[in-house]
Amino acid sequence: MTQFRYSVSGGLVKSAVPLCGLVPADDDELPEYTVSRMDRATRAARPPWPPGQNGPRDFVRKSGGEFVFYWLRTADAQTYRIHPAARLVELEPDAAPTLALTHGVIDFALPNLLSCGDRIVLHGALLETEMGCIAALGEAGVGKSTLTALWVRAGHRFLSDDWFVLRPEGERLLAYPSYSSIRLRSPDRALVSVGGREEGVSQPGFSKIWYSFGPGSVAWCSEPRDLRGVVFLRRPAAGTGKTRLSSPGSREAVAGLISSLVLLEIDSPERWEFLVPLLARVEAGVRMEKLDIPEGTDGPVAARKVIEDLADAL
Repeated sequence: MTQFRYSVSGGLVKSAVPLCGLVPADDDELPEYTVSRMDRATRAARPPWPPGQNGPRDFVRKSGGEFVFYWLRTADAQTYRIHPAARLVELEPDAAPTLALTHGVIDFALPNLLSCGDRIVLHGALLETEMGCIAALGEAGVGKSTLTALWVRAGHRFLSDDWFVLRPEGERLLAYPSYSSIRLRSPDRALVSVGGREEGVSQPGFSKIWYSFGPGSVAWCSEPRDLRGVVFLRRPAAGTGKTRLSSPGSREAVAGLISSLVLLEIDSPERWEFLVPLLARVEAGVRMEKLDIPEGTDGPVAARKVIEDLADAL
């Protein structure tokens, strides 16, 4: 069986299927994670998710009080089993479109697996600046990917458009890129020109178009960068409709970071004992801003200009 190898946020990933959003890895010294097919006979007799509920959602299995593996079912109905100790993601053997499979692995299974180590995984875009990078965090649909594409069109580089790894190294807070793709909803294709290779069209259960940037692309930064700023993107209050930058208080900033966590071991006290001090360190050492971003064409364009000005001020 052919094994494809990819570098993802400081780790190597092996997959039995080609993942169009990832760049093949050439570094054998990184810790290795494995993606394989799941043997249907090993499935639990009882469905691991509540009837009638669809993901993304994670479910814990325990043996003797110890975590063994986690179930995950994504919004496109793909099922995965994650083994943190073995650095393994298993996929259901059912046939699935490559694009949907890639989406499930990259956007759900891998970030959850990576969240189990000595690092933080955050749901957000990561935009390179002259002195490091700025993270744009916010709920799904707020405009992170569109902002990323506009950032690239303006001549800058990006590290991620959906999630990234943050890891302390001495006095530094390093943000690691995840993959060299930008995903845009079909209506946004007319708003931006990102220069990537379009990988596929919208499919049922998968509403975005992939734009893939190959190795050595001038649009993608493949190296970790110092985190210099965090911008919390949000929709403005009804009736305002304007782009507005403001500063959150310390408690609000930490709450925003917590709400952006990708976290598999959510019931683990030990995990929270590691995360909370690190999040407090991020809040204290990185510039925090809130940015109201209206819907439509003008919102992401204005947000890109605001973040450019913020980058110049850092």
